[in-house]
Amino acid sequence: MNRILFFLLIPTLSFSQGKDVLTYFKSKDSLVGVKDHTGKIIVPAQFKVFSFLKDGDPVKEETIYFDGSKKDEIKEKNAWGYVYDKKGNFLYRPFLYDNGADYFSEGVRRFVKNGKVGFVDRNGTTVIEAKHDFVSPFNYGYAAYCDGCDWEKTNDEHKAMVGGTWGVMNFKGEVIQPVAAQTNSVEVNGKFYPNPFKYNEKEKRILQFFENKIQNFRKSIMSTGIINYPKRKKNFFLKSLKDQKKTFLFIR
Repeated sequence: MNRILFFLLIPTLSFSQGKDVLTYFKSKDSLVGVKDHTGKIIVPAQFKVFSFLKDGDPVKEETIYFDGSKKDEIKEKNAWGYVYDKKGNFLYRPFLYDNGADYFSEGVRRFVKNGKVGFVDRNGTTVIEAKHDFVSPFNYGYAAYCDGCDWEKTNDEHKAMVGGTWGVMNFKGEVIQPVAAQTNSVEVNGKFYPNPFKYNEKEKRILQFFENKIQNFRKSIMSTGIINYPKRKKNFFLKSLKDQKKTFLFIR
C-alpha cells in the first residue's frame, strides 16, 4: 500500500509545482513581461531589460524582478528596475548600486520611494520605511544613514556620498548612539556600537569553536616566523535571519 501511495503522490506534486511556475516572455518589440503556465499575463510586457533574459526563462526568486527601465517611465533618482509580487502587484523599485539593483545584505536590500531610501526583505515586505536620503547596506546588524547629503560632483565612475547629517540605525530602524570600544562591539565608520546579537548556548558553542580554530591557526602561522599575523583580534558574530531560516557567521 505504501508503494502505491508513493507513486501516486509524485505526479500530484509535480502538477502542483507546475501550476506555480511563472516565466518571462518578450513581445515583438523586445519588451519583457511575465506570464503563468496557462499563458495568462501576470505582468504586461513593458520593460526594457538589460540582463541576459531569454524568452521562457522561469522566475526563480520570491518576487518578479525586471532589470531595466519601464516604457514611458518617469525617472526616479537612485532607483533601478522594478519588483512585483507573483500576482502582478507592483512592490518597489530597488536602489541603484553598481549599474544594477542593490544586492541583499543580511536578508534585506535598499529600495527607493519618493526620493528616499529604506529596506525591504526578499518577499518585498518593507522592513524599514524609506525616509532617509541615503542608507548603506546592513553590516553586522547596523546601517549608516544620512539626511541632506548627495553624491559628490565628479565625473568619476564611483562617487561618494557627501554632506548632510549622518547616523547609524539598527534592524528596527532605531537610531543607535556610539559607545566606548568593547571586546564584542561593532565598528561603523570609525565609531563603536553595542553588539546587536544575542546567543543561545548552541550558538555560543559554535562561536567558541571558530574562536579556537582561528587561535590555533594564528599560533601555527606565528610559529613559522615567516608571516607576521595581525595583532588585532578577530571577533565572531552569528546572526539568524528568521524570514530566511538561515544562520550566518560574521567575522570581524
